[in-house]
Amino acid sequence: MLDLAKMKLSCGEPTSEQAQVAALGLRVILEFDIAREIARAYDEKLVDSYMHIAFVVPAHREYLRRGTPSEPILAEASAHLLSDGCSLASRAPDLLAQLLANGLLARGERGELVGRLLWTIAHDHAIQKLGSIDKPELRYHQPILVLDWLKCMISPRWHSVVFEAKPVADPDGMTLREAFQGVYLNFSHFVRAGDYAIIGPKHLWMALVRHMAYQCADNQQSTDLVAPAHHGGAEAHICIENTAPIFGQIRNRQTSSEFLLNPCVGGEPKNNLPTLSLIHELGLQEAQVYPHPSVPAKQLRPIGDRKPNIHLRHYQIHIEGCTHEAYGVIPQDKNHRYKSILAATKIDEDFPRKGSNVHREALLRLKPAFFAGEPVSLSWAIAMANSQSAKEKEMEKGKGKGKGKGKGKRKGK
Repeated sequence: MLDLAKMKLSCGEPTSEQAQVAALGLRVILEFDIAREIARAYDEKLVDSYMHIAFVVPAHREYLRRGTPSEPILAEASAHLLSDGCSLASRAPDLLAQLLANGLLARGERGELVGRLLWTIAHDHAIQKLGSIDKPELRYHQPILVLDWLKCMISPRWHSVVFEAKPVADPDGMTLREAFQGVYLNFSHFVRAGDYAIIGPKHLWMALVRHMAYQCADNQQSTDLVAPAHHGGAEAHICIENTAPIFGQIRNRQTSSEFLLNPCVGGEPKNNLPTLSLIHELGLQEAQVYPHPSVPAKQLRPIGDRKPNIHLRHYQIHIEGCTHEAYGVIPQDKNHRYKSILAATKIDEDFPRKGSNVHREALLRLKPAFFAGEPVSLSWAIAMANSQSAKEKEMEKGKGKGKGKGKGKRKGK
């Protein structure tokens, strides 16, 4: 079955770009820019030959809405294709950078795409550390320990900081290492959450059964990624009482913030299990990893609220930067790839002659956008201000002369 899935997914050419894109899309969700003709054609090719599905064809039939079904056997086949001869950590950044350079991928979700990729690579690294198994055809559908996943994701230099972290509202509570001892993750691919409720306590355990994690619905508050964590050990039943979320907030900005994620974003918990939030500050340049500063519990509880304060068992880790220095799953020679994937592309950055000051100034005089740090971009306003200032000076000068004449006449009388 696995060999058949690999053949159908790769169209018999496992090393081709289309096969690799099809496999990666099935695991981390790739959204193409349907405003571009080349992207629409690529979508159709994936549907035609690489096991992607045309979910919707709008009435105007100008494009189709493509995606991949949540099928564990296809996710397993994709993982095998992507790891054949080269690791996912080395292959995926090059592939994504090329797709972006060719104008295929939608640029609006660069940060979330990188977040899904980092979580998936960390998952695969943890799987590889498990060693040989009885059923190698199911290698990527094994439960992994949360602590092992974090060890793989985060650079070793920050491990002590992460694993000794305390709950946000309980500086005397258990360390993260103690709270998540024997807790498991089990996802092989990402799927989209169609609404806000699907990531709530009532439904989250179902994702464990299907080996999936969620990319949250559009405009979902507080979080972007959610993976279910299984508590109670490998022999415990998968159910609401033994499931708690691991959240991921993706921020592709160049300024940091002390953002505190709301761990009840999916609904009030049905248990008292610890919750973990990862804040990925991908846009920052300097690598830093640290727990959220401790906040007194009474400041995090609304007045009159008698419910247990979830922040007493809520652990939040901030990961700043998107380089090898912050993430153990980013090879050092791929730092520049992630930088190019995350780069916010301005109209002047796509200008092929941006290295020439003369040509760049000529572009900015056309006013495609306005930049406060570029005088030529605001030359019209500066000229207007200078003209107004010159007129005011002339008027003042004229008034001065008028006063002088008046004084002279009075003296004559």
